[in-house]
Amino acid sequence: MNIPVSPTSPPPLSNSLQCKLLVLIAMDPVFLASMGAKVITAAIGIVLMVFAAYYEKITVMVHPNARFIIRSHFYIVIASGLAIVAINGIDFVRLIRYRIGHRDECIRIMTAFELAGLLVFVVLFAVNVRRRRAQSRLGASLAYKYQVQENVVGYEIIFPIAFLHCASYTVTYLIIMIAAAILTGNSANDGLAVTRLLSVYDFTVAYVILLPVLIIYKTVRKAKKPAKVFITAPREQQLVNETNQYFAMLSAQLNA
Repeated sequence: MNIPVSPTSPPPLSNSLQCKLLVLIAMDPVFLASMGAKVITAAIGIVLMVFAAYYEKITVMVHPNARFIIRSHFYIVIASGLAIVAINGIDFVRLIRYRIGHRDECIRIMTAFELAGLLVFVVLFAVNVRRRRAQSRLGASLAYKYQVQENVVGYEIIFPIAFLHCASYTVTYLIIMIAAAILTGNSANDGLAVTRLLSVYDFTVAYVILLPVLIIYKTVRKAKKPAKVFITAPREQQLVNETNQYFAMLSAQLNA
């Protein structure tokens, strides 16, 4: 049975050309150096991520549900880093095994998801900031004000993480699409050029090390930031007074 070939896919290479391509890749110093650099970067990122997840103090101020989501993302990044070390490390040791003649058509969808996810965080953050500014004018309840404030604090933590993730992955996806459209040909040298470019400009591993650096920076900055002793802003003073009154009433009800 003959399998139809997509008109957008490059024609498959012959066995001889595939063997020649594998030999060129295995002997290419640029490709091997980029593979080794990604393994080392991911390993350093894993160590920093474990350290940051253990000592971070930036999630203590958010709602438990948001804390669970953020810390779950930390563990997913650690698992992703371990996968990079394992997969790329094995390929690096074995001088890789690369399959040519295939283009991942899902890259455009993945790029769209990255951009859409970042856009959702931006919109939610803007909506909650606008609600916080208008809460006194609307005469909202204390519970509503408290929830809006928690949302804003949570998005202030999540947005930099989402931006780093979107930037590192989207850049890589765009490079893959451009390389597949321009450089893909029917010779082993063309395949080597594409493989080398994709390996050198694969920035997804940067997220594994940039995320813990961001968390450590925010934790250190939070520890060094002096606590507010006097609150001068009327809106902040009003929120503090209402919060204290709310918890005083709640404590009185529980002790009654």
